[in-house]
Amino acid sequence: MSKVPLAIRKILIDARETFLPRLCTICGKRLMRDENVVCLECISTFEHTCWRGRPGNGAERIFWEKIPIVRANATLHYNRATNAAEALFALKYHSQERLGAHLGRLMAHDLDDTNFFCGIDAIVPIPLSKQRQRQRGYNQSERLAQGISNVTGIPIRCDIVERFKDNESQTRVLPHQREDNVRGIFRVCTKEDLSSKHLLIVDDVLTTGSTIMSCGKTLTEAGCKALSVLTLFVAGRKPEGPYAYEDEDDNVETLRHKYIHSPRPPKQC
Repeated sequence: MSKVPLAIRKILIDARETFLPRLCTICGKRLMRDENVVCLECISTFEHTCWRGRPGNGAERIFWEKIPIVRANATLHYNRATNAAEALFALKYHSQERLGAHLGRLMAHDLDDTNFFCGIDAIVPIPLSKQRQRQRGYNQSERLAQGISNVTGIPIRCDIVERFKDNESQTRVLPHQREDNVRGIFRVCTKEDLSSKHLLIVDDVLTTGSTIMSCGKTLTEAGCKALSVLTLFVAGRKPEGPYAYEDEDDNVETLRHKYIHSPRPPKQC
């Protein structure tokens, strides 16, 4: 008798696939049964950074001496007119909300077999202003965070920091104006002691890092002493490893101790 419901379920799934086929969010082609949201053909064109949280990678170096960074990573390179860019556009502007968790799981699985998530107490997605979230209907960074949480089991905390100013979109200002554009737009909205917390800030795109740094500084001023950063994309090519003008004997780990502000060793997993 237990096999009957399964058989009926298979018939219903087959009927749905026939009359209401699932389509790839990017290319619009029909998804195979083992595909979800995005087809494997489109995923295969994504350009991975292959950093996988490596110390001194291009994402981490952006935050040296800026915030108490422990680890940082970006999963994919952002280039216009690519399938990956189409995925981001669909997530942010075409109401493809379910794509967020799917890409978040991709971000988490990219770090499989690393210690990137060790010791992290909570995921803090970069918040949108209330006005922008009403317009979009959801926060894309929260959806990415949901996918990461699904894989890692780390809780999401949207009650720690809020964006109380509706600033101009970073895509509409010049790179040298971005730091000013996001200065003072966040505030902590909890009385909780953050001094013992290791928080993971999650965002969709890392360009200059100004938005994440503004959020990170707000958390630091509230007592947080350990931050990590994870983004779906990194825009532009970021330098890695030692600075060119450092001593030849300095390796990446030595430089991290020089430049990372108030680092805290991760908990052992």
